[in-house]
Amino acid sequence: AFPKGVKLEEIIKYIADECKVEVNGDIPDITFNSFLLKNIDGLKALQKLKDNYGLTAFFDYDGKLYVGLSYKYNTGNIEYNLQEDVEKSNLTFKEENDVKYKIKAISLLKDNRKLEIETGDADGEQKSLYFRNIISESELERRAEEEIKKYKFTGYQGTLRTFGTPTARFAMTAKIIDCHYPIREGDYYVESVKTDFGQSGFRRTIELGIKL
Repeated sequence: AFPKGVKLEEIIKYIADECKVEVNGDIPDITFNSFLLKNIDGLKALQKLKDNYGLTAFFDYDGKLYVGLSYKYNTGNIEYNLQEDVEKSNLTFKEENDVKYKIKAISLLKDNRKLEIETGDADGEQKSLYFRNIISESELERRAEEEIKKYKFTGYQGTLRTFGTPTARFAMTAKIIDCHYPIREGDYYVESVKTDFGQSGFRRTIELGIKL
């Protein structure tokens, strides 16, 4: 086990040494009360960070391990005009009230206990959010309701099929321009990019995530 007050950076160093990988240096300044690593290797420690602490983990475009907070990793900015840069759109424009989410908020306390609350739509898609050392249920609920605004928004959901250029990457911020409906324009997190090659060249399928 790591001693009390261990930083996420120290845990990532252990995982990197175990797995023999390089680390992306942009690691959030998070301190854990303790972190038990009994009989688990680096990969299991990484899974524990993802399952128990709500962190995201993946290898970046340089092959380095990134561990951090969801939607904080950014690989640049890109712009799409729906009338000029998009071959096919599978986007749906939804009003905030039509989007259903249930948020499970978990506060990790200093004595390794957890404070949990749920808020949002009872029949909605569930997401888990993690905080540290929030001891008041009312404050945890307030923070959760602030976070739910990131998912429950008026805007586009779905995918775009674009041409080969401009180059798109996962975790970019995509500015969507709509000449027909300017009021719908906004910035979105690029959740994934799939590239296909064919006789007419190559195309990219861009999946939009949360509205930023």
